[in-house]
Amino acid sequence: MNTKNHILFLISLTAIATSFSSCLSDNDNPDTNLREERKEIVLSGETRATAKKLENFYLHFTTDMTEYTLSSSSEKSKNVVVSPLSAAMVLGMTANGITGDTQQKLIDYLGIDNISSINALCEMLLTHLPEADKMAEIYLANSLWLNSAYKLSLTPEFSQVISGKYSGLTFSYDFGADNEQAKNAINSWCEESSHGMIRNYLADLSQELLFILLNSTYFKAPWGDDIFSETGTKQGHFNGANGIS
Repeated sequence: MNTKNHILFLISLTAIATSFSSCLSDNDNPDTNLREERKEIVLSGETRATAKKLENFYLHFTTDMTEYTLSSSSEKSKNVVVSPLSAAMVLGMTANGITGDTQQKLIDYLGIDNISSINALCEMLLTHLPEADKMAEIYLANSLWLNSAYKLSLTPEFSQVISGKYSGLTFSYDFGADNEQAKNAINSWCEESSHGMIRNYLADLSQELLFILLNSTYFKAPWGDDIFSETGTKQGHFNGANGIS
């Protein structure tokens, strides 16, 4: 695979990652007792430094995605949730599978020092973030889908990073001969990982893809009464699945 094609593929993965973020809201009043049960995530010096460096990535990635959404006619009629955390995880997984200048460009884009630091941070977040706040329900999931038609295989080192550092599951399907089965399996994973919020995400699955890396981020928490107060809201259009309503 040449560098140009690889970079284009990274962009498509990032778009998939951000599209897989889901959020629910409740009108229940927050339980102040649960608020006191929040657990602090204790980071090492390296992971804390990496988390700080990623703040700039979160900012410019969100800005880039917002500008893309506003400028793309196909996206203007959709509700888009931008998840820079999802993007960071997908790009972190991808960086482990490439080498040379392409890998360095990805490290520079994330704004981090090295791959091992983001691996350690993602492992920490995947383990402890779902337990950090009992008021919120958070579920993070990663998966890799390999197109077996190309006779590709993963190195033991890369497989260990995906399963060990990113808690990711690996699947292998022939995107050509078993196209419908592969598409249905991916859609089922998306639905299950998003707790039913994302269904039938893939209408078509390209037979030319080498592999797909996915992140799903599910978040559910009660809204505070002051967030949707009458003075803080206004009338506007809601972009539903079938367009503006």
